[in-house]
Order: sequence, then C-alpha cells, then structure tokens
Amino acid sequence: YANNMGSYTLKMNPESGMEALEEKKLYANASYDERTNEVILKIVNASAEEVSVALDLEYGEMKKAVAVRLEGPSLYAYNTIEAPDKVTTKEWELSGEECKRLTLVAESFTVYRFAV
Repeated sequence: YANNMGSYTLKMNPESGMEALEEKKLYANASYDERTNEVILKIVNASAEEVSVALDLEYGEMKKAVAVRLEGPSLYAYNTIEAPDKVTTKEWELSGEECKRLTLVAESFTVYRFAV
C-alpha cells in the first residue's frame, strides 16, 4: 500500500455518488504519480460478492495497467513464521477494454496502476 502513494490525490466523481459506492461496500482512493506518469487506484470490495465497476478516467486513455491483489484462504488469514505465504499477492496485467471495466473479487483489496 505504501509503495502506491502517488504524488497527489485525484478527485473521484462516481456517477452514482459516493453514497452508492458505500452501499455496495466499495471504498476507493485515486492518485497520480508524477514520477511514473501513472494513475493509481486502490480499491476495497468489502462485499461478500464479486462486483464489476466501469471506469471513466479523465486523465487520458488508459490502454494498459498492472494490478496487484492481496489473496488468502479467508478474510481472517495472516502470515506467520510457520506459514509465511498464507496471504500473498497476485499480480497481472490489463490492456484495452479490460482497463475500462474492473471485476473486483469479493472481500478484496486491489491496487491498479494505469499508464497515462
């Protein structure tokens, strides 16, 4: 999380309003990294269901991105010396249309870095 701070926070204007996002148990923060020219979106899906989210970013066309999601066997999982890989990260790339609609796994935290 701390490696994805960005240079400054971006304003978010969901069409349905911030209250609608909270009703769906979605929590997000967007920032811009001047050093890498990337829009960084950190998003939590606290819902027990998968959610699809459409993006319309005002910072240029997003043609590719890298995503990193925390993964574990349960919401209460944590790493220990005996089981250091119980909670890990999964990284993948997105391109084209994948950058316009995100599928958020239930009870997940994901960081997206969109090249601008």
